[in-house]
Amino acid sequence: VSVFVAPVTEFAIPDDLSEAQVERGLITFYDHHCRGCRLVYHRAGSAVVITATTSHTTDLFDFVPGRGVI
Repeated sequence: VSVFVAPVTEFAIPDDLSEAQVERGLITFYDHHCRGCRLVYHRAGSAVVITATTSHTTDLFDFVPGRGVI
């Protein structure tokens, strides 16, 4: 699993991911599959967090800063 963090001012979650929106608790995630990878985007304060994996068994929704262990 890789985790990338970028300021909201420098990276926007792509608009075409609106159909991939998943609500979990109070957090909105955007789940995307691309070229054998799975990417999950979410906003955390003034940052966009992107988790990525090639594993189909890893639950990327568990990788939330401040709520779990990364």
